[in-house]
Amino acid sequence: SPVLVVLIVFVLPLTSTVVTLYCKKRYFPIYAFATVSLCCLVTIWNISDTLFYVIPSIISGFIFGILILKKIHSTLIIFISSIIQTLLTLLSIPVIKFLLNVDIIDVFASLFNLTNYIYLDFITYSFIYFLSLTQISLSFIIIKDELIKFDYDLSINKINANIYSILVLFFSTLSMIFAFIKEPLTNTFIFGPISYLLMFFSLYFFIFIFIDSFKDRNLFLYISYIVSLFLFIILFGLLYELINPPYGLLLIQILFIFITTLSFCNKYLFKKKINIK
Repeated sequence: SPVLVVLIVFVLPLTSTVVTLYCKKRYFPIYAFATVSLCCLVTIWNISDTLFYVIPSIISGFIFGILILKKIHSTLIIFISSIIQTLLTLLSIPVIKFLLNVDIIDVFASLFNLTNYIYLDFITYSFIYFLSLTQISLSFIIIKDELIKFDYDLSINKINANIYSILVLFFSTLSMIFAFIKEPLTNTFIFGPISYLLMFFSLYFFIFIFIDSFKDRNLFLYISYIVSLFLFIILFGLLYELINPPYGLLLIQILFIFITTLSFCNKYLFKKKINIK
C-alpha cells in the first residue's frame, strides 16, 4: 500500500542509520537480513515492494550512518547517497524486467506521456537521479532532526566552500567532454545520457554556491552575475544552433561556470583583502 511504501522509504533509513551508529558493524547484516525477511512475510503477496523499496532504504540508511561517523558534511552525504541510490535503481530495472516482465522506464514514460519522446534515453538517468535525490533529501531531513535526540548534531560538520566550486567545474567539464565522444564505427555520440546526468551533478553543487554567495552582500558580485547572465544568453543563442540536438541544453553549464568562477574569485579576493588588513 502507499502508506507502507512511505513508511519503508522514510522510516527504514532512520532505523538503519541508528543501528549503524550504535551497533558494531558486524551486526548490521543480521539486522538487514531480519528486516528483509520480516518485510517479505508481511508483503508476501507483492514481494517486489521488499526488493525495490526495503533493500535500497536499508542500504541508504547504512550509508548515512557511515558518512555521519566519518563527519562528512550533509551536502556530501546527500550527494553520495543519492548516487548510490541511483545506481541501485538502475540495477533494479533489469531485475524488475526479469521477475515481473515490467519495464519500469516504460511505466514512467507512460505516466508522463513521454512514450514516443525520441530523446527518452537522454533523460532517463537524470530522471532516476532526481527521484533518488528527492527521496534521499527528504529521508535526510527526517534523520537529521531525529538524530539530534541521540546526541548527533550534523550541523557541526564543516566543509570548505571551495570544494563546491571545484566539483561544479569538474562535473561541467566532464559533461562537455562526454557529450563529444563518438563511437568510432558508427560515428554516433554514445554518452549523451551520462552527459546530462553529470550536468545535474554540477547543478546540485551550483545551487549551494549561488545561495551561499548572497551571504556576502557584495553589490559588485551581483552586478557581475547580471552581466554574466546577459553574456550567457548571447553565447547560448550563438552556440545552440551549432550543436546537434539534444546536446544544446548542456550549454546551460556555461552559466554554471560563469557564476562559480565569479563566486570563487569573490571569496578568494575577499579573504585576501581581510588578510592584508
